[in-house]
Amino acid sequence: MKNFKCYKDCTIRFKNFNVLCGPNSSGKSSIIQAILFLLQNIDTEQNNLITNGKFVHFDEFDEIKNYEISAAKPIEIKLYDTAKKSYIFKLEKSKNADSIRCEKKIKEFQLKEEKNIFYISADRIGPEDVYDKYKGTTIGFQGENAIGFIAKFKDYAIDEKYIYDKDIPSNYTFLGEVNYWLKEIIGEKINADNLDKTDRSRATYVKDGQRLQVRNKNTGSGLSYVVSIIIMVLSIAVNKAQERPTFIIENPEIHLHPAAQIKLMQFLLFMSNYCQIIIETHSDHIIKHVIENNGQVIKIHNFLPLYYTKNSHRILPTITLGEIKWTVFDMPTIDFHISLYSYLQSKFGCSRPNQTDDEIRKTVAFISNKKKYDTKSRRYRNFSGAISEYETLPTYMRNVIDHPKKIRPDEPARRKYRHSESEFEAALKKSIEFMIDIIYENGWL
Repeated sequence: MKNFKCYKDCTIRFKNFNVLCGPNSSGKSSIIQAILFLLQNIDTEQNNLITNGKFVHFDEFDEIKNYEISAAKPIEIKLYDTAKKSYIFKLEKSKNADSIRCEKKIKEFQLKEEKNIFYISADRIGPEDVYDKYKGTTIGFQGENAIGFIAKFKDYAIDEKYIYDKDIPSNYTFLGEVNYWLKEIIGEKINADNLDKTDRSRATYVKDGQRLQVRNKNTGSGLSYVVSIIIMVLSIAVNKAQERPTFIIENPEIHLHPAAQIKLMQFLLFMSNYCQIIIETHSDHIIKHVIENNGQVIKIHNFLPLYYTKNSHRILPTITLGEIKWTVFDMPTIDFHISLYSYLQSKFGCSRPNQTDDEIRKTVAFISNKKKYDTKSRRYRNFSGAISEYETLPTYMRNVIDHPKKIRPDEPARRKYRHSESEFEAALKKSIEFMIDIIYENGWL
């Protein structure tokens, strides 16, 4: 890419399995947008490009050009395929300034291979009662056609190479393999059917080992979010005409427990033997697992790609590749609080939490915030100033967050937690920032 958004001149080398990560506004999404911008315009008959389409939205040339270059210079996006053929697209500002032109019609490049690029956004379809029947289109960038697809092809016999556990006979159908992975990831199984005399499909779920079927609208968002990913990627077992397609997946971790995130990565790593996968994530669980299993992590730093693999000589920081984030969706999480504390425990070389707290009390960050801790009683204070019965920071914080309304009316003297959810979140954020200060002052990042 040359002169595209934050990139003056940057080459990204993708492998079979790729993870894009880095701080917010570092340029991760711009890489995906460059690919989607061309995908959006493959079928256009004109030199003027579709700037406001289903994938990306650019109102004018100035929105996508690098801010350090003049408008007179073109934007270049160059694609290489596995045969080392290359396609260069030069985008320039139209004379009327109302549109963006390509110096040559994109369709003339005959990029039929690039029609094998499939994208699913972070804004995926959640639980709904019914879905449209599958009508021969794609799964959809919101996963909107996933249920219709499985309803149509659930009994389709798939090639053995796409089957992870070949000892289970039911896995040899499309639905069977979807359910194998859905059970592994989230402990559920799915069934889908087309509704008679309608153009709609419906999905039901059943917990492994149980008989009760639950309609999709009565399940959690994580289930709907992950099943669309599984169906989209496994669809290559049905669409045999596709040769090593590319799947671009934004934030696969949304609404998934860390253990489920790891299982999802096992699925995607297995499928990357037959396709190319590019994901964008903020999940340190995903990043670590991918590197440990020979995937490639591309960290965008100062608008340049840094490549991390299992055998690379780069040192991978333990906490989200050096990107200290207490939030993904502007909400502090107790899980990240615990991860930070565990990181400190390993860095201090402590085997028990109370030893870790002793080390924390010696730090500059703690001394400057000593009001948080009562040195006489060796206990953390809660909001009202009373001494908490819990000694270590993670135990204290988990109880503050998880049990804010655990109040016995007959014992008013024991009412420890009387504050709003926003105040608890503020306390959690403050505690996270406190541990981050300790990490920085010790030079561990």
